[in-house]
Amino acid sequence: VLIIVGMFITFGARKFVNRGTQMKAQVRRFSTMTKKLRDRARLDNQTYRLVFDLPIDRDKQQSYWVESTSKPALLLSEEQREELEDDLEEVETKDGKKVKPDVQGFTQNSSVVKDAPAILPDDLFFESIEIGGDPVEKISEGRVYIYFFPQGYVQESAIHLTNRDSLNWTLVIQGLTGRVSI
Repeated sequence: VLIIVGMFITFGARKFVNRGTQMKAQVRRFSTMTKKLRDRARLDNQTYRLVFDLPIDRDKQQSYWVESTSKPALLLSEEQREELEDDLEEVETKDGKKVKPDVQGFTQNSSVVKDAPAILPDDLFFESIEIGGDPVEKISEGRVYIYFFPQGYVQESAIHLTNRDSLNWTLVIQGLTGRVSI
C-alpha cells in the first residue's frame, strides 16, 4: 500500500512541476515573440501589431495573433478608429462574411505566429494588458493592440499573465528599446 501511495505522489508531483515549467516556458516564448516582432518591424520596414482577443466571458478562450501593414500607422483611440470605420464599406471575405477592412490596412501576418489565432496552453490566461500613454489604460476585455513600428519604437505596455491561482507573471515592454522584462 505504501509503495502504491508513493507512486501516486511521485507521478502527481511530477505532473504538477511539469505544468509550472510549461507555463514558464510559454511566458518565455511570449517574451521572445515580442522581441522578434520588434526586429521584424525594423527589417521589413512595416508596422506590426500584436492583437489580443479577451472575451468578456472569462470561461471563453482568449487568443492572440499578429497583423502588419506597409502603410504608415498611427496610434488611434477606439473612438477615432470607429469614426474612420464608419466611412469604409464592407467587403466580402473568402468564407462569405461581410466585414469592414482595417482602417490602416492591417492584415493578418503568419511570419511570427504560425497558427493564428494562437491560444495559450490550458491554465494560462491574459489577466489584463496595460497600454502606456496618458492615462495608462488597463484593459481586461475586448480587443487590445500593441504596436511595433519600423523605427524600432514599441508601444509601451505590460502583459499580465496568470494561471488564476498562485502564479502570476508580467511582461513589461519598454517603448524606446523594445526590451522585455519578466
